[in-house]
Amino acid sequence: NIDAVPAATEIIWTINDEEVQDARGSSKLVLNVNKYLNEKTLKCFAKNTIGDGFALHILDIKYSPVFLLAPRDIIGNIGDRISLSCEVDSNPQPSYIWIKDNNIDEVVSDGTELSFVLTSETAGIYTCQASVQGFTP
Repeated sequence: NIDAVPAATEIIWTINDEEVQDARGSSKLVLNVNKYLNEKTLKCFAKNTIGDGFALHILDIKYSPVFLLAPRDIIGNIGDRISLSCEVDSNPQPSYIWIKDNNIDEVVSDGTELSFVLTSETAGIYTCQASVQGFTP
């Protein structure tokens, strides 16, 4: 919102230095936000007969996790090194856990990667769970 005395004669809004044409001359900017606006720089430039000024704001758009890299099925032989990976895009950043055989009480690791040597004890179904504060799993 712009409050200037005397009134602003020119108002320009930009997102990452690209002008928002529909907002030219408007003292307010209304955006339909999505995750692609996260971390973009919003700038308002105003000018009147006395001078000019601007205000900056970095957008912090919260959004739920979306898998970028989901674990894939791997079949191996006893003694093989098994490596599994998963990665999600979200804001805020996710935390990861790996569980074995759908048993939430058997958290075997955290992080985006899980690596182990295949044995009769380690064989099973591994699931990567990514959780993000403020969003239900």
